[in-house]
Amino acid sequence: MPYCCSHHPSRAGFSLTSLPAGPINPGDSSSFTVTYDPTAAGRHNATVTTGSDATNAASFSFNIRCTGKNTAPPEPEIALRGGDTFDSVIQSGDVTPRVADGTDYGQIEIGSSVVHTFQLLILLC
Repeated sequence: MPYCCSHHPSRAGFSLTSLPAGPINPGDSSSFTVTYDPTAAGRHNATVTTGSDATNAASFSFNIRCTGKNTAPPEPEIALRGGDTFDSVIQSGDVTPRVADGTDYGQIEIGSSVVHTFQLLILLC
């Protein structure tokens, strides 16, 4: 009679969450459930193996895989920095000029000028 199942527990994220209800007799069927619940991003693989205690029936194996996806928000495509050492990040849509990030030019006498330099970083293409 066939029995079910084994897998490699070291394969991150896969687990057997329901097994067939007892032995499976010739001509009958049953089902089992493998759940994927990743704890890390990346591709994960496992092998599921069924077996049999009958001398004329071989085991049956198949591979499964899935990719864990990080749902963190994506990095912005560009970043803008200001300040004397470019250590202040200026967010897109910023409506509050600040001296620290160089967006507040302060007061300047007519006929004078103030120069502020900003650093534009391209992060993703």
